Amino acid sequence: MGLQYLFRMPTFPVVSNIDGCFIGARTAEELSIELGKLHLDRDTSYDLVDFTGEGWSLYVPKMVISPLTLKSDGPNGK
Repeated sequence: MGLQYLFRMPTFPVVSNIDGCFIGARTAEELSIELGKLHLDRDTSYDLVDFTGEGWSLYVPKMVISPLTLKSDGPNGK
């Protein structure tokens, strides 16, 4: 399974809970192997957390991992 990274890579190790299955990976290769063992819904994204505590998203349709971005309604969050 070929993963791609948008903008930059997470700081490994990473952990995730995908449909009740906890996975952890110390390297990008290990993450690819662990994800390959799971049934991933093709129209879904899944959350991951890296070593620094930063949130990441796995977008299954493209098999891309990117930093998690939070939407804001404006400069003051209103």
